[in-house]
Amino acid sequence: MPASDHPIFNSPPDMEIPIWRYMSLARFIWLLQNQALYLARCDRLGDPYEGYFTQPMLTKKDEFIQAFIARQTDLMVTRRMCRLNKLVSIFITVT
Repeated sequence: MPASDHPIFNSPPDMEIPIWRYMSLARFIWLLQNQALYLARCDRLGDPYEGYFTQPMLTKKDEFIQAFIARQTDLMVTRRMCRLNKLVSIFITVT
């Protein structure tokens, strides 16, 4: 599909500029055959900083946790925090 102007996004000055490819040919063929996207987990990418939280995200996370803890009993907090940490590590993906 050829590139075209869009009212929201700025077009590159050269419409013939190549687009970087971030996947292997085998993965691209898999994508076409399966008509699905492959989303890798952050811990599988080889970059130790991929998927890290930014400082503002960490601040908000800490604020959320403190507000959460203020409304829970100690046992409930321990169980829910364990579950939350597990879910965060499982569901963070990179697109």
